[in-house]
Amino acid sequence: MCNNKFISILVALFSLVWLTGAGWLPLAGVVAPTFQGPGDVVSGAIMWWGLRSYNLARAGNPAISLCDHTGANCADVSTDVVTGNLNSPGTRGADNCNVLTTCIVAAVYDQSGSNSCTGVAPCTFNSGTQPTFKLNCSGSGKPCLQCSGSQFLRSTLTPTGAGAQPFTNVAFVTRTGAFTTTGSWFGNDGDAIRIGFNNATNTVISFAALNGPTATASDNSQHSIQAFVSGASSFFTIDGVDGSTGNTGTNALGTSVLRLCIDGNGNFMTGNFFEQGIWAATFTGTQRTNISNNATSYW
Repeated sequence: MCNNKFISILVALFSLVWLTGAGWLPLAGVVAPTFQGPGDVVSGAIMWWGLRSYNLARAGNPAISLCDHTGANCADVSTDVVTGNLNSPGTRGADNCNVLTTCIVAAVYDQSGSNSCTGVAPCTFNSGTQPTFKLNCSGSGKPCLQCSGSQFLRSTLTPTGAGAQPFTNVAFVTRTGAFTTTGSWFGNDGDAIRIGFNNATNTVISFAALNGPTATASDNSQHSIQAFVSGASSFFTIDGVDGSTGNTGTNALGTSVLRLCIDGNGNFMTGNFFEQGIWAATFTGTQRTNISNNATSYW
């Protein structure tokens, strides 16, 4: 008798759900993970560029402008408002940029919201011999810009006094070739600053009037790289591990046009670019760990 009553109750409940279209209520609330970008981990970047959202508040806005292989049929690609991921770009003209690796990146937008360039405007990279786009590039299948050793982007606007030392460059990059040639992922036209790979294998270097500290970052592997530029107290943090200090000199970013995948001395990077930003500060040990973990777990 009890079994029959139990079965009848189950049938009644199932019928109610079926007829009303109601869903089964979970016994305990399941909370979807919330996207965290680098700007959520350490706020206050004065410039930031990347192929995901800088922070949750910026999600849903354009990250890059993408064109077909001839540089035509350009359109913005935004990040997803929920996940912060770069949306699939689809086609540009006859080019399916989800598959091809020849689509051209015309611009990488400054997502920081700090408007640190002339005219109180973002410091967007939007001119130069443009890198190409690859949708499935990182270890987790996320996108990158491919810099072939002759491709780069420049900002058309210049910083407005931002970037005096100390400052921190936070990047996620991979060197894929030219392993004994200097190649910078960040610099400027005045050659006041260079941050990139050294002219020795598996090595990075920073420069701000002097060749500063070096650190080990294995080639053909993606890395979270933080360059802390503060004169004689400068150092790198590679994948969460602090390196030795060295003297970069005392140059600020200055007011020269900024460069991506090249420096002011003409040193092209050969590799993949995922993101980078500038913070007008030196991070604490906890911040260095947290921002490194955020990048490596995402990419």
